[in-house]
Amino acid sequence: MFKLDYQHGTVDAYRYDTLDLPVGSVTLDAVLDDSVPVIGAKINGVRSDRFILDTGADDFVIFRSFALANPTAITDHSNNPILSRYLSSIRAEGVGGKIDLRGSILQHVQVGPIRFDDYLAMITTGRNASFEYEDIDGLIGSRFLRAFDVYLDYSNSRVAFVVNEESKRRSHSAE
Repeated sequence: MFKLDYQHGTVDAYRYDTLDLPVGSVTLDAVLDDSVPVIGAKINGVRSDRFILDTGADDFVIFRSFALANPTAITDHSNNPILSRYLSSIRAEGVGGKIDLRGSILQHVQVGPIRFDDYLAMITTGRNASFEYEDIDGLIGSRFLRAFDVYLDYSNSRVAFVVNEESKRRSHSAE
């Protein structure tokens, strides 16, 4: 089992039988696809069980195939036309080369019971088959993950999230 502590920038490895998941953690079943955890997510209420938990990705990325199949799920919820125009054409680089993206402020992004409102996600717009996988709908990247201590329990095919102290402070101070 691995614990990813984004707040402190550490990764700890444990024998699978020596660490219990923390009380209060949100635990989700994961499918291990080539040893990479794939979990479910809801984008504005549209569910997919095909999102890669990607510690190397910066953002929550929705692949073009999901966007084309679910156009209402990726509707920009921003009330700021300047922000929407600014995010309409972005070029990034990743595995497989350059990636054309557009940003969209989504009303709701949910992973298990964890829900973020007014969440900025990136949506691929180009045809980059080397980046997108035909059986995957997107990536859950570090901007989402850094709010948590993330436990990767490969031996039991599950992932657990525990809100970290920094996120608790930020959330509390926003109230």
